[in-house]
Amino acid sequence: MDYRSKIKTVNETPLSSVSSRLDSLSKIILNNLDIELASEIIISHEIDNTLTRIGSFILIGEDSGWLSDKDKSEIWTLYKFIDSAPRKREISDGNFSEIEKAELIEIAKILNEINWSNINEFNEFLNATHEILDNSEK
Repeated sequence: MDYRSKIKTVNETPLSSVSSRLDSLSKIILNNLDIELASEIIISHEIDNTLTRIGSFILIGEDSGWLSDKDKSEIWTLYKFIDSAPRKREISDGNFSEIEKAELIEIAKILNEINWSNINEFNEFLNATHEILDNSEK
């Protein structure tokens, strides 16, 4: 059985970890934007954790040989989309600027268009990734 067949059940694979991170990221962004002195830290931490999960997923797929170059490229594009989100600055008051908040809200809304917790197969994940990337270009 190839690895793609093994990852059909989301709860038994790294895909579930990525999906759950993506599912919670938009909620954490929207629920924590206005927390005084802590919004940058909370949101930046969640973004970094999500990026780590996506990166690990790509590396596992690459090392195992089941992730095609095309699939890898698309998932890296999702990674870059999330990586474009504003994060904690070296010198800061702990809060995002209004422009940064608007950017984060836009990213959260785009991610929130997908019910990540309902993704059960790799192809569903790729389709959701396509949808996110299409919506981010509008």
